[in-house]
Amino acid sequence: SKQIFTSLPSSSSIEKICMRCNDKKMYAKRAQEASTKLYLVFLLKTNPVTTEAIVLSLGEKFISCLVPLFSVEKRLYFEDLPQLKNAAYDKSKESVTLTWSDSESSMTLSMLSVLEVVAGMKGGDRPDIDIKWRPTH
Repeated sequence: SKQIFTSLPSSSSIEKICMRCNDKKMYAKRAQEASTKLYLVFLLKTNPVTTEAIVLSLGEKFISCLVPLFSVEKRLYFEDLPQLKNAAYDKSKESVTLTWSDSESSMTLSMLSVLEVVAGMKGGDRPDIDIKWRPTH
């Protein structure tokens, strides 16, 4: 029978080939994820979606939440809520109490609280998913 290889490749050559294959696979996966996200962003431009978000962390000026429907984590700032009168952060309870200016009602949020948000498209140089909190008080 004929011999195909005169010698086997060195282990360093095999390592380089494997690293290159792994890099290509990772870049292909990233391109697929970016393509899926871009499609979703443009879909949300014409069809905003109201969905739930879960509070993951909070502070004096913000809450961070996860939007499970889109697997997106976003930080929402209290200053972006024009109807908000006051936000009182309680570090010991890891909660924040929000008071609204149009009524004297308030709500308290803590980790794992559920919010209603609207997902749409944020324009600009790099379109992205825009999450807006629509408090119901």
